[in-house]
Amino acid sequence: MLNLLMTFALTAFPVSQLDQDSLEYLNSKSVGVFTNEYKTCTAFVWDSERFITNNHCTRNGLNQVYYGQISVGEKLATGRLDSYDYGNDYSLLTTGDSLPAPVLREVGKREGQAYIIHQRSGELLISYCSYWRVGAKYIKHNCDTASGASGSPVFDLVSNKAISLHWGWSLDEQGNKLEGYSNALEVVEGNRFFNEALPERFIYE
Repeated sequence: MLNLLMTFALTAFPVSQLDQDSLEYLNSKSVGVFTNEYKTCTAFVWDSERFITNNHCTRNGLNQVYYGQISVGEKLATGRLDSYDYGNDYSLLTTGDSLPAPVLREVGKREGQAYIIHQRSGELLISYCSYWRVGAKYIKHNCDTASGASGSPVFDLVSNKAISLHWGWSLDEQGNKLEGYSNALEVVEGNRFFNEALPERFIYE
């Protein structure tokens, strides 16, 4: 089953090309470009007051997040670090500004087909792929992502609910990408830490 799953992967393309009535397009309205003085990543709406991204994308102090299809960068919300987990690589930021609807989430998924909505150079893209769980913490995938995709939600294609938080890729000895890595949302939902080793060689996005 795994080998069949891993054959499903499509090159990323702009979410603006999606049918605007599709669930993928509607989900993209809750994903945006995260930026601060340190790094540009992706973030998505967690609840009515908070958004989430990777911890390696944040620093204490003011952070800004931009939601929707970005061209000029209309600021919709700013937030300050509310809680974070270095080991599980997530940060939740609280804002007093209005936010789009939260992303629907589910836990416990094992394998299937997926899509990631992520930013690249300020533009929201979508990539379809396969995913498979490794251990309790990691959900691996073969989605087409690049620098700036850290903090992206990985959605199950059937349920259209977020299942994990993308952070980077494992690399072979020549530095080529092998498998995308994301942390299952169980680590955030249950505030649990799973002590599972990182790949020997990896790169944050």
